[in-house]
Amino acid sequence: LGIAILLSGCAESIVDTDGKKGDENLNSQSTTTFVGGTEKTRTSLNMTYPGGTQVNYFWEPGDKIWTADGISGEAEITATAPTARFKLPKMYTSSTITVYYPGNNATSYNEVVIPKDQYQRRGNSTQTLGDNGDCGTATAQKRADGSYQFNLDHKATVLCFLPYTHNNYDKGDHYVPRVISIKVTSEDNIAGSYTLTPSGLTGSGTEKSIKLSLDWDASKLSPNTPNQALNAAYMVIAPGTHTLKVEYTLKAWTNQSSTYIYGVVTKTINTHNYLPNMVYPIEVD
Repeated sequence: LGIAILLSGCAESIVDTDGKKGDENLNSQSTTTFVGGTEKTRTSLNMTYPGGTQVNYFWEPGDKIWTADGISGEAEITATAPTARFKLPKMYTSSTITVYYPGNNATSYNEVVIPKDQYQRRGNSTQTLGDNGDCGTATAQKRADGSYQFNLDHKATVLCFLPYTHNNYDKGDHYVPRVISIKVTSEDNIAGSYTLTPSGLTGSGTEKSIKLSLDWDASKLSPNTPNQALNAAYMVIAPGTHTLKVEYTLKAWTNQSSTYIYGVVTKTINTHNYLPNMVYPIEVD
């Protein structure tokens, strides 16, 4: 995984739960364990910015993998983990098995939805990527003990927003505003329904805009310089060549009128080819 650099026209943009389902053709021992093996496997991620070049993915409770015959199994973990075991209720014997991760809300092994409405609970948290359209496939290799090991190859693209301000807000009049949502609009589709294949996402999608809503704890505005740990916000989009307009909606409380005030800052990012399995940090002042 890598980090790409983007230049915008306005500013520099840095860019195994025991599942024993009944099956009349299988006995109670007919299960196979799959191990999502290293810290690069999936779902939430850890990225150091600026200067970092490695993105580590982690498994989250509730993550589920599938095979092409419709069999699925949930991660046997209770907290974020670099490695997870999945027990699928079928005995596999071939040397390799194609594994699918179509996202947390999937009902089929190869149906992926990148929603037009996404959310994030805390600053610099990626725990909801699986709900927001993260997906991937892998070729699982059979091991001597009969289990299979795999590392996912991600098929979606992630944008990492890093908003900050040089404005010296007078806290006697109002609190420093927060970014409560980020809306991205493209000239072509960047969200909707797609088919997940080992070669990538297929289909054209249906949505040209995505709105990322941020909880209060995720919406702080960093003073003077980007601060990933404070407020990095992550959005999943479909890969492709896009020209993006980004709208940051700000909200602040003013003591003068005892009410909330709102504003929108809009930036346009030059046309760029957004690759799958990549994270693109985007600064905005």
